[in-house]
Amino acid sequence: MAGYDLEVDAPRFVPLDLELHICVKPGFFRSAVLAAIRDALSSTQLPDGRLGIFHPDNFTFGQSVYASRVMAAVQAVEGVESVRLDRFEKLADPDPATLEQGVIPIGRLKSPSSPTIPTTVIADGCAWASEVANEHASS
Repeated sequence: MAGYDLEVDAPRFVPLDLELHICVKPGFFRSAVLAAIRDALSSTQLPDGRLGIFHPDNFTFGQSVYASRVMAAVQAVEGVESVRLDRFEKLADPDPATLEQGVIPIGRLKSPSSPTIPTTVIADGCAWASEVANEHASS
């Protein structure tokens, strides 16, 4: 009788590196908005039952990550006035072109994991990240 060998491979998670520049609407606390953004971009189930966009149930193996999806998730957070994506790439295999292309190809048997997110948050008006890097580092 003929048989088949079946090999089941475990997923390999691909950590991402995102850098966001976020302007917070007046009347909102920067720390609260940043916490809500980290929840939105997490890989966990949130207390209200929603899944963070990097939750494994939101991706299939090899599915690319699109910048538009990240931007939409951040922009939907209450208190966010605007958001700019300054870095969008794989952590272990960076490719600056992925920011311009707006997509990170993940690869076969791989799935994105929660990103590293250095974030610049501005409370009153917007400024370039370099103008506030020292303020963010000390807060």
